[in-house]
Amino acid sequence: MELTPEMAARYAGGQINVQNQNGQYLHRGEIETATVHGTGDEAFFRAKLRWMAQDEGYPYNAVHWVKDTANLVYEASLSVYHVSDIGGGRTLLQSFVVGELVTLFPSDHGSSLDPSRVEGLNLE
Repeated sequence: MELTPEMAARYAGGQINVQNQNGQYLHRGEIETATVHGTGDEAFFRAKLRWMAQDEGYPYNAVHWVKDTANLVYEASLSVYHVSDIGGGRTLLQSFVVGELVTLFPSDHGSSLDPSRVEGLNLE
């Protein structure tokens, strides 16, 4: 499956989940804009985020979401990610090279992180 610019744009207003067990990080945020630039081995995915949270307990402790201001843009070279439709309008980007699982959730999907559960995040 190929992630096209039209498909990526559908995720604006939805959320992104970026997980790397080896790197021991889990991030979740709201997508403001999502784009795909280039083609073939030169294609990359870019999401500008309205907000981002990091789970400080991942992977060993209870979930504790905190505001993450350092990661308001997510980029991935699609040449090292396998793209899959996982149902419910969700798309999975998986890279064994970097060890990431990235799930893109549409805005109408039931699985989302409530921003009020993120310590230090104030959207007003």
